[in-house]
Amino acid sequence: MNESLRRKFQEFRSGRVKWDVSMASYSTIRAGGPAAALVTAETLPELEELLRWLGENRISHRLIGRGSNILVRDDGFDGVIILLGKGFRTLEPLDSAPGTIDLRVGGGCSLAGLLSWCRDNGVGGMEFIAGIPGSMGGAITMNAGAWGRSMKDVVHGITVVDQRGEVHEIGRQHLRFAYRRLEMPREIADRAVIVEARLSLYPEEKKTIRQTCQAHLARRRKNQPRAAASAGSFFRNPAGDFAGRLIEAAGLKGLQRGAAMVSRDHANFIINTGGASARDITDLAGEVQERVLRHSGVQLEPEVHII
Repeated sequence: MNESLRRKFQEFRSGRVKWDVSMASYSTIRAGGPAAALVTAETLPELEELLRWLGENRISHRLIGRGSNILVRDDGFDGVIILLGKGFRTLEPLDSAPGTIDLRVGGGCSLAGLLSWCRDNGVGGMEFIAGIPGSMGGAITMNAGAWGRSMKDVVHGITVVDQRGEVHEIGRQHLRFAYRRLEMPREIADRAVIVEARLSLYPEEKKTIRQTCQAHLARRRKNQPRAAASAGSFFRNPAGDFAGRLIEAAGLKGLQRGAAMVSRDHANFIINTGGASARDITDLAGEVQERVLRHSGVQLEPEVHII
């Protein structure tokens, strides 16, 4: 952003802009270059106006959730990073058919907060997200899942804001979920922001929910790194196989570039051992891709969004 655009944006936002923000503080891998600007949208009308203004002024922008699946390159992002504020962290039960419990959940609601509410209120169906970091909007965008279930199994519909600042309600029949991604209708798919979701769940004993969550968390603790910062699974699983198995079979556990290392606990985790740069991480990821391709003939694709 040039100085003229910065002044215009500062005026538009009435000074509520953070400039030249290190994205390492907003990423679970604790690495990343600076964003030119960072803003928080607290309400839907504010977000609509913001997206409309950015589009009209042709300023690059990106919405992030809890930073669990993003890495900004060291040379930075010359645009605006958007966070969703408290107005997007709502959770409300809806009128439901017998035997079901429907919820309206804000796109900025944390998965941990949602699961805690479900456990306390005897609502089953979300146990698979136990231990998955992130927010509702990001989880739906990535079709997050584990243990044989994913967001496609519970999402009944979503509300999005497109890049013109217009709001759209999209029913389940118009959403196409695939492995770790969601395809929206083409006319609004370009970086539309998920601001709300409607989930279809069911009654369950609180004790059963708690036990299932504890079992999932125990499996995660056993197989995944806990001490070092990471972005979770770094590569998508190829069809019929697992990225972690392929990386381990290529002998890459413990491979290190700078302060970035392939975890010795789970080969599909790239961890920040302390002070890693985004370049350390992307160089290591590139070497992992190259060596897995040579060893097994499989081209791994990043699950982490690198911008």
